Amino acid sequence: MVGLGYGKAKGVPMAIEKASKEARGQMFRVSMVGDTVAHRAVGTHKAAKVLLMPATPGTGVKAGGTVRAIMQVLGVHNVLSKVFGPTNPVNVARATMQALAGMRSKAEVERLRSSPVMLFHPQVTIEKRVAQVEEPQAGPAEEPVAEEPSSAE
Repeated sequence: MVGLGYGKAKGVPMAIEKASKEARGQMFRVSMVGDTVAHRAVGTHKAAKVLLMPATPGTGVKAGGTVRAIMQVLGVHNVLSKVFGPTNPVNVARATMQALAGMRSKAEVERLRSSPVMLFHPQVTIEKRVAQVEEPQAGPAEEPVAEEPSSAE
């Protein structure tokens, strides 16, 4: 879960308290696959535009300071991002939150469409490939044949 708050006051502690209270009130769940975002998403706020894309394991968080901070708080370890337009931190943060709010899980999309959906995701395909390599191919299992004792007549 993640939320964004903005607070102003004469003192820093009061501003942090106001922002924290606002952020807790605006928290929402974000759909993730593994340790990355569920799918490609674009968020806009005023002139700022943020593109978030899922990444394969080991990529890391390829993002600017504002987007990186939000991704780290969210627990995303692999993501690619690009900011288009002005890089005002407040507008970039709000655009990032809008992109995250638009994330849908596979189950949610299936429910909305009333039909099955195939998921093409960098982390899902890697996991399937690794599972296929680690597990031997399913073939006929050879069972040891027990020899019958020969009788000497």
